[in-house]
Amino acid sequence: MQITSLVMDMLHYLQERPASYTLGRDMYQNEVTFFVSDNIIFPGHKELFPENRLHATRLAATFKTDAPDLVRWLAKLISPDKAIPEPKEIWFTGSYMPQMHHWLIQISFE
Repeated sequence: MQITSLVMDMLHYLQERPASYTLGRDMYQNEVTFFVSDNIIFPGHKELFPENRLHATRLAATFKTDAPDLVRWLAKLISPDKAIPEPKEIWFTGSYMPQMHHWLIQISFE
């Protein structure tokens, strides 16, 4: 399965289950960070979430057209009080933090 599809599936899961994550707050102006318990197993987790390291990848341009609801949701999480311009690119960064028993999922708008 393509990385963009895996990320899209993970984000749909999080969007539908807000109790499944904690947000990292006020880290950067163009991103949102989710901390998710490792009790939740995501497909492709070994590839997307290296242990104690960051894995960043640019999502396919089709992400914006295939999942406009996710883009709007993420934009609202990034900037709850004001509209932000549509991103040219969307990046995914993942990591597994075994000491915290959490996956780190960061989505940034570039």
